[in-house]
Amino acid sequence: MEEIFPLLVFNKNRALVAAALQSPKAYQKSLEQGEIWAFHPETKRVLPVAETRGFHLEFKGDHTEILLENYQTWHGLAPLVPESSSTPELPVNLPNASGSILEGLAAIIHQRNLERPVGSYTTHLFEKGEEKIRKKTGEEAVELILARDDKEMVSEAADLIYHMLVLFEVRNIPLEAILQELSGRMK
Repeated sequence: MEEIFPLLVFNKNRALVAAALQSPKAYQKSLEQGEIWAFHPETKRVLPVAETRGFHLEFKGDHTEILLENYQTWHGLAPLVPESSSTPELPVNLPNASGSILEGLAAIIHQRNLERPVGSYTTHLFEKGEEKIRKKTGEEAVELILARDDKEMVSEAADLIYHMLVLFEVRNIPLEAILQELSGRMK
């Protein structure tokens, strides 16, 4: 199974404006072709998702960050906050902080739940309902248990965490409640 990781898109003010999934193949194509490519989870294909006129792409070890010089047209990658919106942008400080990455991903999932952008896998899950989300979360847990090497285990753990966050969103359980529970167990 190909490794899949988050693709986080920031504007010039370092505000998170969009997100998707990426694979090593999509990352390489982005570098080679000068446009942003992403992994589409339903079709398992690598597709171009944005027309850009300048961006900086960097792999951070567990996710890719893109800094856009100009916010352009997106295809199949819904923005977190539309440019014309009066809604404040979501500030996310991601550099190498696991909690910040989880918080950023939870914020993206929440936004997907509110906006339900067409073509989004997260939208698909919300439209199918809580039972489908529970089933997918269970499948990912089993795949993690069955993983036989470290690379596969890391990939399956990321899938499980993502689906857990979608389940928390559909149940209106804030990530903070889970983090507080874990904090209480550290004593």
